[in-house]
Amino acid sequence: MTDKLMLQYKDDAEPRGSKMRTAMLVVRAVIAISASAASAVSCGSNLGSNYWLRVIAVKDFSTQEPSKDPKVVFAKSLVPPTERSQKTYIVDSFSGNDSNSGTRDKPFKTIQKGVDVAIAGDTVLVREGLYREEAEPHQAGVRFRKSGASDAWIKVKAFPGSHPRVTSATWGTFRIMNVSYIEVSGFDVTTEKVEGQTDPNYQRNEGNGIDVSRSHHILVRNNKVHDCGGGGISTAFSDYITVEGNDSFRNSFFSIYNCSGISLWECMDFDDQPGYHDIVRGNRAWENENKGPTPLTEGKLTDGNGIIIDGMNGKGAILIENNLSWNNGGRGIQINAARNVLVRNNTCAWNERTPESISLSPPSDLRAVTSENCTFENNIVVARPEQDFGANWKSTQISYKRNMLCGYRKVSPEAGSDNIVGLDPQFVRAVFGDSMPDFRLRPKSPAIGRAALGSGPDEDFTRKPRPKGRPSDLGAIQH
Repeated sequence: MTDKLMLQYKDDAEPRGSKMRTAMLVVRAVIAISASAASAVSCGSNLGSNYWLRVIAVKDFSTQEPSKDPKVVFAKSLVPPTERSQKTYIVDSFSGNDSNSGTRDKPFKTIQKGVDVAIAGDTVLVREGLYREEAEPHQAGVRFRKSGASDAWIKVKAFPGSHPRVTSATWGTFRIMNVSYIEVSGFDVTTEKVEGQTDPNYQRNEGNGIDVSRSHHILVRNNKVHDCGGGGISTAFSDYITVEGNDSFRNSFFSIYNCSGISLWECMDFDDQPGYHDIVRGNRAWENENKGPTPLTEGKLTDGNGIIIDGMNGKGAILIENNLSWNNGGRGIQINAARNVLVRNNTCAWNERTPESISLSPPSDLRAVTSENCTFENNIVVARPEQDFGANWKSTQISYKRNMLCGYRKVSPEAGSDNIVGLDPQFVRAVFGDSMPDFRLRPKSPAIGRAALGSGPDEDFTRKPRPKGRPSDLGAIQH
């Protein structure tokens, strides 16, 4: 029997929302489709920019009706042939000059220069200093325009022992758009007021700290992202995102889009490989909050979460583990319009401090909204005064396992019976309202050894190994 396949392709440079064009293939045997073969199929189009391309099974060419068990048999972001290199470039705001060669003795002055010259496999190391970047006025501080490769990432990192501060009066201090295989790590990132705007809605500090869009295989690690009027670390329409070891705090106060500390919005499927596509691990998120007002959503506040998965266009699994999230205006961890999410061994405390937020009805952490197949396991959650642990909304296949729920007046039956309710986790130092609490467990904490055997991550928030052969502790930090 002849299998029919539909080829879908779209140039990333096209306007947002444009549909993927289609071409048809007839396959009479099992074949291997390479990037070059697929580009030849796509009607001879010039792939000068990134190209998203998928091949999926269909029953009928005219109607494009999907098969009973549709499957992506090929999916790739095609880019022009990629050169490889292993150069290291140095950036120094004090002694550098962008006309230099970027060596240790003759460093560049701006991060943007390093990013512009780097190709797949190169590393850009940034020394101590303050970097006010503006690659694109009002739009981007540092703008990535080239991709790395699966075996040769482009890495932009703090020089060992340095903590460079990067800021911009733009929509995104680091803007990672339409690229892949990029690492950004070790920076102190913030945003400033965007000058020269005539629209009164855009005359404050509105930008995102690290802004990822329509990209895949991106690593954001060990950054301090704070005081950004928009989101701290925000991604959109992307896949294979890892956000790990970052601090995100005092963000999302003034953006008309509300925003949150760490947000993965409208996650996409780059391919249909099993395993976790997106990982949010070992971060701290605190005091992120919407303060508005905003002309959108009828002027009401909606977010200010510590961590949120906010919409999915695919099925790739998402892992949220070993995070600390406290004193945020929205929820510590929120799952909205998502599927296939595992939330395990996180510690959340005293969130939902913005009572006027329309998303906080009822105000409770670890909540799923219009989501499916999500598991909350081994987490510790401490309520603010007078809070209830509320029901999920229009969600299916939501399970709660071995979570410690402390301080709630009442707990919704949806949480089930496999939780520890009402006991104090006994943190080392965690007083309500404390800006920098110590969430380690005291020796007699009832959270010690209460996880199901083999259910936790291999390491905790501090990278300490969790025990093998016996139950580990609840929350992000192993005693």
